[in-house]
Amino acid sequence: MEELKDRVLRYCRDNKLIEASDIILLGLSGGMDSICLLDLLSELRGRISFELKAVHVEHGIRGQASKEDERFVRELCLERGVELKVYNEDVPAFAKKEGLSMEEAARILRYRDFEAALKETEADKIAVAHHLNDQAETVLFNMMRGSSLKGLTGMSPRRGNIIRPLLNVSRPMIEEYVNKKQLSYVNDETNKDINYTRNRVRQIILPNMEAIAANATVHIAKEAGEIAKALEIVDELTDLLYEKNVREDMERGELRLSIKGLKEEKDLICRNLIKKVITRLCRKWKDISSVHIEAVYKLLDSQSGRSLDLPYGILVRRINNELVFSLGREGEEFTVSERKVDHRGSILLPDKSIISCRVFSREEGGPYPQNDYTKWFDYDRIRFGLDLTVRNRREKDRIIVNSAMESQSLKKFFINNKVPSDRRASVKLLAKGCDIVWIIGYRMSEYYKINDDTKNIIEITVKEEEEKE
Repeated sequence: MEELKDRVLRYCRDNKLIEASDIILLGLSGGMDSICLLDLLSELRGRISFELKAVHVEHGIRGQASKEDERFVRELCLERGVELKVYNEDVPAFAKKEGLSMEEAARILRYRDFEAALKETEADKIAVAHHLNDQAETVLFNMMRGSSLKGLTGMSPRRGNIIRPLLNVSRPMIEEYVNKKQLSYVNDETNKDINYTRNRVRQIILPNMEAIAANATVHIAKEAGEIAKALEIVDELTDLLYEKNVREDMERGELRLSIKGLKEEKDLICRNLIKKVITRLCRKWKDISSVHIEAVYKLLDSQSGRSLDLPYGILVRRINNELVFSLGREGEEFTVSERKVDHRGSILLPDKSIISCRVFSREEGGPYPQNDYTKWFDYDRIRFGLDLTVRNRREKDRIIVNSAMESQSLKKFFINNKVPSDRRASVKLLAKGCDIVWIIGYRMSEYYKINDDTKNIIEITVKEEEEKE
């Protein structure tokens, strides 16, 4: 048991996962993995000196059994003196409403609640109990669906404020630790349901691989780490190639890739460059697969005039000695007629981005967020009058642009700020009628900004969906 504790401690130190005075929020399901992590982190507090809190999301999938899990977690945290936040969700209803699989809906709500708990508890990081076997499953799953090279690196020890202290610990190690310490935990029966994609990998594919080659799971996870190191080198070379061969014409909303500069480069670097160009253009990657990258790569040897449509409305054209990447039909990246914004919760948009809000008094506020996609507004001005909604542009839209409360048409704002014409219809807007509160990613209305008289603040965060790990 000491060996496992030392292993996790070294991993946390090597990857700078937990530092002295951190407040760590543990995602605690009550299952064996998270219980093991709870016990280990409780033990390690004396060696690193950090504060431990927990968050539990009850998904509403398993009825009374799910409620029993919540009760178990509450009693455990009370017994151990760990502050706990609990969120109750209706995943089946959310999945049906948004047209998502149960797995995807649960993941979105879980991480949305984790983010909310992070702010409410003023924690620094969220610790999740992904382990080495989960890493192998992720790599295999990404490989089967035609992932990029990045997908083959699996999960990282840290991504943003999410940390994974058990990522180099195998499931058998966890089982041995929990059994020796006689720790209680709950079993989620859905983990055995092979209708879920992850469970088929876990229950069928990996055991068969282990039968063919002993320690296959460990080897897959280890190779993911080696691929991650190799990818760092590939990314460095790709960045150099990007600087030499990509011309950004942001006024026209285009990225122009010189074909001549790629002819003598390695295929792997060229394909990675194509990925970088696409990501730079639309900031998304989830629906782009190796099939799309290969199709773009083939355009390098095609005739001028050939074109290709990609997800997110991206159009790729071969024009003389360049590949021109642009967003295709106007507004294709994001379209929504109008959605009411929940002042104290979150909403999921058609492009899978999430708008989250929290309200607090001026006295509770910390430092102003330095982030283009997290802003503070005067809540008392937001809540009165028309509903706050998110939508696309309309003809009569205006925004207050200075302290004299002078307004400007949205069209003029786009022109003055050189927002490409083919992107204007897809810009997300927070609005109250035709009064624009926030041109998301650009600027806020002066009228709704906090000032010396502000008593209550609403923090609004727009989080784009990232590539899954």
